[in-house]
Amino acid sequence: PMATILCNMLFTVGSDLGSTLSGMFYGIIGSFWALLVNWMFLGFFPGGYTGEITSVFWIALAVIFIYTFLMIALKVPETMRFWALISFTGGYAMNLVNPADNGEEQSSNFKLSEHGYAENAFITYILGGVLALVIFAIPFLTSLKQSQTRVVRVAKDMADLIQELVKYYSRNKRTLKIFDIKEDFQSVGRRLDEADALGGNSWYESCGKSSRRAMTQKLFNLQKNLMEYAEPLLEVIIDEDFKESHTMMMSKMKGPMEKVVDGTMTIVNKLILAAEDGKIDEAERKDLQEEMNDLPRLV
Repeated sequence: PMATILCNMLFTVGSDLGSTLSGMFYGIIGSFWALLVNWMFLGFFPGGYTGEITSVFWIALAVIFIYTFLMIALKVPETMRFWALISFTGGYAMNLVNPADNGEEQSSNFKLSEHGYAENAFITYILGGVLALVIFAIPFLTSLKQSQTRVVRVAKDMADLIQELVKYYSRNKRTLKIFDIKEDFQSVGRRLDEADALGGNSWYESCGKSSRRAMTQKLFNLQKNLMEYAEPLLEVIIDEDFKESHTMMMSKMKGPMEKVVDGTMTIVNKLILAAEDGKIDEAERKDLQEEMNDLPRLV
């Protein structure tokens, strides 16, 4: 049993507390489905196929096929699919069709026993998951902390990139600098996706009740919106010919554009501070609302 518990722990442990909790959550669901189907079959057909009633053998094969097909075909979390298949199709299924007595105790007639092979496997999985959680208890490494760190870094880098973009567009000639900016935007997008995955895992650390997580999510959503606006704008700027008409237009628009960017970055910086301490007091809320109300005027 100890070897099984350690094996389950290695398959459950993630990169932090949130990902481990997420993996354990879906692993329990997958293992439970395998246990439930096995328990129901042995409830209707105690002992499974014993070599006497051929129809039990064919029913068992049908159950195995349908269960496996559904777990592969349905859109379910990968962790849940893995444990559902490895527990039943890769484990219990053979006992249902094997007429030989392998000496393993099993629960029949709709009864549950902690000594049954399926129940025992389910219990050892939970113990392995608990052991995986202990790994991140000391030190306390959370998905929220990692997500928050990435979102804040992305927000600061995004602010610099947008300012670089405005500065480039205010020029009077095309340079290769724009391709460096485009590559940096793509890098920021990848890091934002990583932060999104960590943010999803952080839900399991507080069941979505953390105020710090809520503020980090708001900052993430703002960055995502900025990326969605910046990507098509970037392509337009790449195709810009920087002719005389562009120079004349930018001589009038440069100042207002910089004010819009500065106003947006002010809002971003205030959200960064709020995300770091996880709360906005009334004064900060009022100040932030005034900045957001003034932004349409600048645009």
